[in-house]
Amino acid sequence: MSDISPFLYGLFMATIDVFMLGILKLISTGAIQNMWWMVLPTCVYAFQPWIFLHSLRVESMIVMNLLWDLISDILVTANGLLYFKEKLSNT
Repeated sequence: MSDISPFLYGLFMATIDVFMLGILKLISTGAIQNMWWMVLPTCVYAFQPWIFLHSLRVESMIVMNLLWDLISDILVTANGLLYFKEKLSNT
């Protein structure tokens, strides 16, 4: 069985994107009106380079960034479509 550590790192960083971008979406729509919630995404995203640094111990920067980006794109899009009921459009 191959090492799944790179995938797990990518999934972990993408999951951070899903939740932090979800908080930002809720703030932007007014569902969360307390701007102090901005502290959470700011702090979590400040920590994310440390996670990426650790991921470089198991795989190259190219592979890790590609995994993170692709998984994040899929999960954030799914979150937008399914939870926030957004529609894909060209506007």
